[in-house]
Amino acid sequence: MTATGGSSGKVDFAAFVQNYGTQPARMSITATIDGAAAECAPPLVDLLVNAAPTRVVIIVPRQQLGDLVPEFGDETTLYGLALSKLRPRTRRGSMRPA
Repeated sequence: MTATGGSSGKVDFAAFVQNYGTQPARMSITATIDGAAAECAPPLVDLLVNAAPTRVVIIVPRQQLGDLVPEFGDETTLYGLALSKLRPRTRRGSMRPA
């Protein structure tokens, strides 16, 4: 997971998810910061077997849970709170071609 900066009202992070299994998977993506839900985009991904990783963005409300610190070159801070790992969860249902 990598901090990718922010803008007015948000800071964000990027992560990549990939399917190493033997079957395609539809996954619901969630993340939390010290128990508070963070927005993930996209919130639902279809992961094909042996396909390239899919980028997921975690959006954190600024200034409630995170901010950019000008004194450190606009480095992202979560005020010492922990951004939990992404939690992909398998969703039931058929995968439709995009």
